[in-house]
Amino acid sequence: MRNENFINRLFSGLLYFLLAFLILNSNLDSIINIFLLFLMLGCIFENCIFFKTKKKISIVLMLYTLISFYLLYRIKTNFDNILVLFIFFSCISSDVGGYLIGKIFGKKKIISFSPLKTLEGYIGSFIFLVLFLYFFKNKFESHIQVSYVFVPFIIFFSTTMGDLIVSYSKRILKIKESGIFLKGHGGFLDRLDSLILTNYTTFLII
Repeated sequence: MRNENFINRLFSGLLYFLLAFLILNSNLDSIINIFLLFLMLGCIFENCIFFKTKKKISIVLMLYTLISFYLLYRIKTNFDNILVLFIFFSCISSDVGGYLIGKIFGKKKIISFSPLKTLEGYIGSFIFLVLFLYFFKNKFESHIQVSYVFVPFIIFFSTTMGDLIVSYSKRILKIKESGIFLKGHGGFLDRLDSLILTNYTTFLII
């Protein structure tokens, strides 16, 4: 059963990856705007459903999400669509590295309210992020200066803290998943938790 869930998550993750890449790399503003709006509304809907018993948490998470996607829209309109691609796939590479390395090698648990997070997973997350920035630097360097001392640490911190914010909120409510969509991925909030905080830090960087 565990292996089946792993395969399902890996397969669906690949489909989401390809869909996001095709949309964000299309340079069709209307399609990209609809895609980002869809993601934001999905997060807000799940927030209203799963956090409705805790009004203060729900309101804070809703504002947190709305401001994040507003900043992402500002980045897209004031700079370039390529930066949206940069943000998305920085987060995806970090998430994939953390999941795969944590799943295969993870032993040392370090966070009580998120027991699946391991030291090995965080190391994998950082390594995958650095590899992504290195191999795709030619695509992004004309739009954003990638400092391998500064940028990877900032994005890694953002993706990690973004994930922990939603994990801690779920722990307060004693729920395992914060969504009903994206089977195997815990819903929009679980899948986009690292992106939401990274939008803030990337906006400050640029």
